Amino acid sequence: GPARDEALGHKGVGGRFRQVDADGDGFLTSAELESAFPEGRGWLDESKSILNFHDLDEDGRVTREEFAEVFAYWAAIAKDVVKATPKAYRNTHFMDLRGDFS
Repeated sequence: GPARDEALGHKGVGGRFRQVDADGDGFLTSAELESAFPEGRGWLDESKSILNFHDLDEDGRVTREEFAEVFAYWAAIAKDVVKATPKAYRNTHFMDLRGDFS
């Protein structure tokens, strides 16, 4: 689908994958994820969460395929949630997805 294609592509989240993949080997490692986030504010824990969530074969790194599969899964869930939300409340969901509410 479109979300998976974006994750495998050169723009959008696929482009971000390429930026974080510092050595260009097609894998995201713990070290690459940690260096992609600013220090402080709990980002070290966030980078570990990202690795654990996307590392489907649990080999300690994230391939582009794993990244695309998880991104497509998340995008499908988000789309379903928005569709199931009454229009009057959708803006609140979008704000929450952007992290404006904690």
